[in-house]
Amino acid sequence: MGDFLLYNSCMKRLITLTLCALSMMGLSGCTQYSDSAVLDTFSGITFDSASFVYDGTAKSIYVSGAPEFATVTYEGNEKINVGKYNVKAHITADKYVPLDLSAYLTITNASFGDITFESKTFEYDGEAHSIYVTGAPAFANVKYTNNNKTSVGTYTVTATISAANYSTVTKTATMTILGKDITGVTFNDQ
Repeated sequence: MGDFLLYNSCMKRLITLTLCALSMMGLSGCTQYSDSAVLDTFSGITFDSASFVYDGTAKSIYVSGAPEFATVTYEGNEKINVGKYNVKAHITADKYVPLDLSAYLTITNASFGDITFESKTFEYDGEAHSIYVTGAPAFANVKYTNNNKTSVGTYTVTATISAANYSTVTKTATMTILGKDITGVTFNDQ
Protein backbone atom coordinates (compact mmCIF):
# COMPACT_ATOMS: atom_id res chain seq x y z
CA MET A 1 0.00 0.00 0.00
CA GLY A 2 1.38 3.44 -0.87
CA ASP A 3 0.25 6.97 -0.12
CA PHE A 4 0.81 9.82 -2.57
CA LEU A 5 0.36 13.51 -1.76
CA LEU A 6 0.19 15.93 -4.64
CA TYR A 7 0.40 19.66 -3.85
CA ASN A 8 -0.11 22.50 -6.27
CA SER A 9 0.20 26.13 -5.12
CA CYS A 10 -0.35 28.71 -7.81
CA MET A 11 -3.40 30.83 -7.09
CA LYS A 12 -5.10 28.01 -5.24
CA ARG A 13 -4.06 24.95 -3.37
CA LEU A 14 -5.29 21.55 -4.36
CA ILE A 15 -4.54 18.74 -2.04
CA THR A 16 -5.23 15.35 -3.42
CA LEU A 17 -4.71 12.25 -1.34
CA THR A 18 -4.65 9.08 -3.29
CA LEU A 19 -4.63 5.73 -1.58
CA CYS A 20 -3.84 2.75 -3.70
CA ALA A 21 -3.91 -0.81 -2.48
CA LEU A 22 -2.05 -3.49 -4.30
CA SER A 23 -2.53 -7.03 -3.31
CA MET A 24 -0.09 -9.84 -3.46
CA MET A 25 -2.33 -11.65 -5.97
CA GLY A 26 -1.97 -9.04 -8.69
CA LEU A 27 -5.30 -7.43 -8.01
CA SER A 28 -5.32 -3.71 -7.66
CA GLY A 29 -7.72 -1.23 -6.20
CA CYS A 30 -7.34 2.48 -6.21
CA THR A 31 -9.48 4.98 -4.34
CA GLN A 32 -9.02 8.74 -4.83
CA TYR A 33 -10.14 11.34 -2.29
CA SER A 34 -9.99 15.02 -3.12
CA ASP A 35 -10.12 17.99 -0.72
CA SER A 36 -9.87 21.28 -2.53
CA ALA A 37 -8.82 24.33 -0.41
CA VAL A 38 -8.98 27.62 -2.34
CA LEU A 39 -7.08 30.63 -0.96
CA ASP A 40 -9.28 33.66 -0.39
CA THR A 41 -8.47 36.95 -2.02
CA PHE A 42 -8.54 40.30 -0.25
CA SER A 43 -11.26 42.73 -1.27
CA GLY A 44 -12.13 46.29 -0.37
CA ILE A 45 -8.51 47.29 0.34
CA THR A 46 -7.37 50.58 -1.17
CA PHE A 47 -4.02 52.32 -1.19
CA ASP A 48 -4.38 55.92 -2.29
CA SER A 49 -1.66 58.36 -3.24
CA ALA A 50 -1.43 61.46 -1.05
CA SER A 51 0.32 64.80 -1.03
CA PHE A 52 1.68 66.72 1.96
CA VAL A 53 3.34 70.11 2.39
CA TYR A 54 6.83 69.92 3.87
CA ASP A 55 6.89 70.65 7.60
CA GLY A 56 10.04 68.87 8.73
CA THR A 57 8.25 65.75 9.99
CA ALA A 58 8.13 62.29 8.43
CA LYS A 59 5.12 61.54 6.23
CA SER A 60 3.59 58.15 5.42
CA ILE A 61 0.58 56.75 3.58
CA TYR A 62 -1.42 53.69 4.61
CA VAL A 63 -3.84 51.19 3.12
CA SER A 64 -7.47 51.35 4.16
CA GLY A 65 -9.96 48.53 4.40
CA ALA A 66 -7.46 45.84 5.43
CA PRO A 67 -9.00 43.30 7.81
CA GLU A 68 -7.67 43.29 11.37
CA PHE A 69 -6.20 39.80 10.98
CA ALA A 70 -4.05 40.88 8.02
CA THR A 71 -0.41 41.93 8.30
CA VAL A 72 0.56 45.01 6.30
CA THR A 73 4.18 45.96 5.65
CA TYR A 74 5.38 49.04 3.78
CA GLU A 75 8.41 49.89 1.71
CA GLY A 76 9.34 53.51 0.96
CA ASN A 77 7.23 55.23 3.64
CA GLU A 78 8.46 57.65 6.34
CA LYS A 79 9.75 60.41 4.04
CA ILE A 80 10.64 63.94 5.19
CA ASN A 81 12.07 65.88 2.25
CA VAL A 82 10.33 67.26 -0.82
CA GLY A 83 9.90 64.65 -3.55
CA LYS A 84 7.63 62.05 -5.11
CA TYR A 85 8.09 58.58 -3.63
CA ASN A 86 6.69 55.23 -4.77
CA VAL A 87 5.45 53.43 -1.65
CA LYS A 88 4.67 49.71 -1.72
CA ALA A 89 2.28 47.89 0.61
CA HIS A 90 2.39 44.12 1.08
CA ILE A 91 -0.70 42.55 2.70
CA THR A 92 -0.68 38.98 3.97
CA ALA A 93 -2.90 36.71 6.04
CA ASP A 94 -3.25 32.99 6.61
CA LYS A 95 -5.27 31.31 3.83
CA TYR A 96 -5.23 34.49 1.68
CA VAL A 97 -3.43 35.26 -1.54
CA PRO A 98 -0.83 37.95 -0.72
CA LEU A 99 -1.70 41.37 -2.11
CA ASP A 100 0.84 43.95 -3.31
CA LEU A 101 -0.22 47.56 -3.89
CA SER A 102 1.64 50.75 -4.67
CA ALA A 103 0.86 54.46 -4.40
CA TYR A 104 2.72 57.76 -4.47
CA LEU A 105 3.67 59.80 -1.43
CA THR A 106 4.35 63.37 -2.55
CA ILE A 107 5.87 66.09 -0.38
CA THR A 108 5.69 69.58 -1.83
CA ASN A 109 7.63 72.74 -1.01
CA ALA A 110 6.63 74.74 2.02
CA SER A 111 6.11 78.49 1.76
CA PHE A 112 7.99 81.08 3.74
CA GLY A 113 5.93 83.09 6.19
CA ASP A 114 5.59 86.85 5.95
CA ILE A 115 8.78 88.22 4.46
CA THR A 116 8.83 91.94 3.73
CA PHE A 117 11.23 93.98 1.66
CA GLU A 118 10.58 97.66 2.04
CA SER A 119 11.93 100.53 -0.01
CA LYS A 120 14.11 103.03 1.80
CA THR A 121 15.63 106.46 1.22
CA PHE A 122 19.04 107.57 2.41
CA GLU A 123 20.84 110.89 2.27
CA TYR A 124 24.19 110.81 0.56
CA ASP A 125 27.02 110.63 3.10
CA GLY A 126 29.82 108.98 1.15
CA GLU A 127 29.10 105.59 2.73
CA ALA A 128 27.62 102.48 1.08
CA HIS A 129 23.94 101.82 1.83
CA SER A 130 21.88 98.63 1.61
CA ILE A 131 18.33 97.48 2.31
CA TYR A 132 17.35 94.11 3.76
CA VAL A 133 14.37 91.78 4.00
CA THR A 134 12.67 91.18 7.33
CA GLY A 135 10.91 88.03 8.45
CA ALA A 136 13.20 85.54 6.67
CA PRO A 137 13.94 82.51 8.86
CA ALA A 138 17.51 82.02 10.06
CA PHE A 139 17.95 78.88 7.90
CA ALA A 140 17.07 80.72 4.67
CA ASN A 141 19.68 81.93 2.21
CA VAL A 142 19.06 85.54 1.12
CA LYS A 143 20.88 86.83 -1.95
CA TYR A 144 20.71 90.49 -2.94
CA THR A 145 21.28 92.00 -6.37
CA ASN A 146 22.05 95.71 -6.93
CA ASN A 147 22.40 96.46 -3.22
CA ASN A 148 25.27 98.19 -1.38
CA LYS A 149 25.32 101.52 -3.24
CA THR A 150 27.13 104.76 -2.41
CA SER A 151 26.32 107.21 -5.23
CA VAL A 152 23.24 109.38 -5.48
CA GLY A 153 20.51 107.61 -7.46
CA THR A 154 17.52 105.31 -7.43
CA TYR A 155 18.21 101.58 -7.43
CA THR A 156 15.93 98.57 -7.81
CA VAL A 157 17.21 95.94 -5.38
CA THR A 158 16.24 92.29 -5.73
CA ALA A 159 16.23 89.83 -2.83
CA THR A 160 16.03 86.10 -3.53
CA ILE A 161 15.13 83.95 -0.52
CA SER A 162 15.71 80.20 -0.76
CA ALA A 163 16.07 77.10 1.41
CA ALA A 164 15.86 73.35 0.94
CA ASN A 165 12.23 72.13 0.87
CA TYR A 166 10.87 75.68 0.47
CA SER A 167 9.60 77.54 -2.59
CA THR A 168 12.05 80.25 -3.62
CA VAL A 169 10.75 83.78 -3.18
CA THR A 170 11.93 86.85 -5.10
CA LYS A 171 11.12 90.36 -3.88
CA THR A 172 12.08 93.81 -5.11
CA ALA A 173 12.31 97.16 -3.41
CA THR A 174 13.67 100.59 -4.26
CA MET A 175 16.67 102.15 -2.58
CA THR A 176 17.08 105.86 -3.13
CA ILE A 177 20.17 107.88 -2.22
CA LEU A 178 19.43 111.61 -2.25
CA GLY A 179 21.98 114.32 -2.89
CA LYS A 180 22.96 116.32 0.15
CA ASP A 181 22.34 120.05 0.31
CA ILE A 182 25.54 122.05 0.49
CA THR A 183 25.52 124.46 3.39
CA GLY A 184 27.94 127.11 4.62
CA VAL A 185 28.86 128.34 1.16
CA THR A 186 28.47 132.02 0.36
CA PHE A 187 28.89 133.79 -2.92
CA ASN A 188 30.45 137.22 -3.24
CA ASP A 189 29.23 139.64 -5.89
CA GLN A 190 32.00 141.03 -8.04
